[in-house]
Amino acid sequence: MIRLYEFLIFIWAFSSWFPQWRHQSWFRVVRDLVEPYIGLFRGLNLSTGGFDFSAMLAIILLEIVRHAILYLGGGR
Repeated sequence: MIRLYEFLIFIWAFSSWFPQWRHQSWFRVVRDLVEPYIGLFRGLNLSTGGFDFSAMLAIILLEIVRHAILYLGGGR
């Protein structure tokens, strides 16, 4: 599930390159799922030079959580 959510974050982040996506109904679902989580990182002011690194930090944190779950759960 974490990998799927990371994928949705990637789609959300790439939407800035494809603004026509924002008018699609499928993208509204992606936006509604991702923006509450990304919003947690926006308050950290991670923008520099026109780039917002909120999505990158969000994915890194998800990866840390995923690895912790695998390590503590004894999974692969």
